[in-house]
Amino acid sequence: MSRSEKVQPAQAGVQALAESLMETIEAGGRGVVHLDAQGRIVEANGTAERIFEKGAISSGLGGRLFARSRQNNLAVQQTINLALPPLGTRAVAGRVIVNRPDGPVPLVLRVFPINGGEKDAQSQPVAAVVVITDPLTSAGIDPTLIQQTLGLTPKEANVAVLLTQGKNVREIATSTYHSEETIRTQIKSARGKLGLKRQLELVLLVRSLGVFP
Repeated sequence: MSRSEKVQPAQAGVQALAESLMETIEAGGRGVVHLDAQGRIVEANGTAERIFEKGAISSGLGGRLFARSRQNNLAVQQTINLALPPLGTRAVAGRVIVNRPDGPVPLVLRVFPINGGEKDAQSQPVAAVVVITDPLTSAGIDPTLIQQTLGLTPKEANVAVLLTQGKNVREIATSTYHSEETIRTQIKSARGKLGLKRQLELVLLVRSLGVFP
């Protein structure tokens, strides 16, 4: 099989994943932005476009995502760079709080690398997905969509939701009839899939996707 024959299925798979993420998250009222390997905007859904119009974050020069506040923008660019590292470097998902001029409640941005986030524009038209949550307008997402959106198993998604409800490992083990070690393994597996180092990051991610109103 030639290199081009191998690349085409890879392109189709990444594109399908990105489109699935956009459809699933948009159902919950979130803004979704696709970035290419250079950090340029490939596509943005209607919710994201409406958020752009309010000015806290928008599409800037060169088709890149930027925040109005200089401090917030530095954080946004750093997070995108971590999700789109040089070839051979591990991509990392990230979360950014962006203040807005029209109110005290900030936006929450979450950047997800797709297929490792490697900078290979030819084989990867969509290299990262940015999810923008506006707590004032985003609808709650059914917990079952966490599994589909984040690519977790049903048990991993359930544990993540229980953590977000404030339950600790012992309480989750008791309520699910599993050992504490099993629950810790599921949390570790979920964090590994999402490139998260801490349990708190998993909790914040689930909350940012709107599991709860």
